[in-house]
Amino acid sequence: MAESLKAMALEGHGLAFLPASSVKKDLRARRLAPAGDAGAWQLTMDVRIVRERPQSARVVKPAAAALWEHLARTAG
Repeated sequence: MAESLKAMALEGHGLAFLPASSVKKDLRARRLAPAGDAGAWQLTMDVRIVRERPQSARVVKPAAAALWEHLARTAG
C-alpha cells in the first residue's frame, strides 16, 4: 500500500504518510519533500503480526507454520 500512496503523491494527488525506507531515494532526488522540518511529522510505529489460532484453522499451511516459528524464534 505504501508504494501506491507514494505513486499518488508523486503524481501530485496530495500528502502521504510513508515509511522512510520507501521514500529515501525520492527525497534525495527531490521528487518528494517532507511536509515539515526534519522529524516534525515522523513517528515510530509498532508492527503487530497476527494469525488464526492453529487449533481453529481448517488447514495450517507448512510455509505459514515455518514463518510463524521463525518469527517466534527471532522476536526480540
